[in-house]
Amino acid sequence: NLCAYCQKSIESVMTIEHFIAQTDEENNGHSLQLSLSNYLGVCLGQFRYDKHTRKAIVHCDSSRGNTPLNMDPRIKDHISTIFYTDDFRINSTNELFDEDLNNVLHLNIEGICNYRQKAYNDYYEQIKIDWPNLAPTELYQKALRDIEINRPEYYGYIKFRLERLLEKELANF
Repeated sequence: NLCAYCQKSIESVMTIEHFIAQTDEENNGHSLQLSLSNYLGVCLGQFRYDKHTRKAIVHCDSSRGNTPLNMDPRIKDHISTIFYTDDFRINSTNELFDEDLNNVLHLNIEGICNYRQKAYNDYYEQIKIDWPNLAPTELYQKALRDIEINRPEYYGYIKFRLERLLEKELANF
């Protein structure tokens, strides 16, 4: 129940995204319009309204439209290029993928970055309550196993942060 792009929780309404747009003749999009392998579940992609312009600040499919993406969230090697910065931004080591994340999908708008960090903070506080007697290494390992089963909102960011904490902890041994 997570958006294929921003990983926001999808609670009641989701959009079915055609990864290869139906209008993309070059990649045979019309023939793929009914192919389940071409579908992604995504959020509505409207973060909030800008009071000055009176327009929605859009992201994910709402900002993408029919723009072809270089990054495919269905391909593990593409996802493995993703990293997060200290200011909660999502980036990629691949320049074309980074362009998709920032300028096509708009996944670094301020609100999404703040929600990513809040989701991590909330998850981290919860695991300290749930498993209070675990040493840090054990806590991070158990949390990483837990999020693979119970994927929380902004899963990728939480996983990235926990992996960095675990690496730091193991480096101190």
